[in-house]
Amino acid sequence: MRANEDLKENMAIVERRNDLLQAELEELRAVVEQTERARKLAEQELLEAGERVQLLHSQVRPRVPLRREVISTQGHSNPGKIAGVGCSRGGDHGSPPPRAPQSLQRWEGVSESHEAREGGGNCPTATC
Repeated sequence: MRANEDLKENMAIVERRNDLLQAELEELRAVVEQTERARKLAEQELLEAGERVQLLHSQVRPRVPLRREVISTQGHSNPGKIAGVGCSRGGDHGSPPPRAPQSLQRWEGVSESHEAREGGGNCPTATC
């Protein structure tokens, strides 16, 4: 009789443990599904970002020779600045000159620093 009660008690413990493990398994499956959806979404966003980069590259690439030609015809040695917008040596600092992005400068082979291009960093502002 006592052995029978012990078996029933052990059976109840095993069933509770089984129920807990089943619930945990379902939770883990839900987390895996959610993670898989997030991974697929991230992959799609990555593909879209890559497509945007390719589109921008295809728009910028044809303009590089024209930009170089304009710079060379202006006689301007700093490809990161627009001619007519100067430094503290006589230019206007009301609005900073547009700068080429770092990736474009590296792409064009421009690697020297601003100070080297401007002759030792005599400009008091960080915009030129």
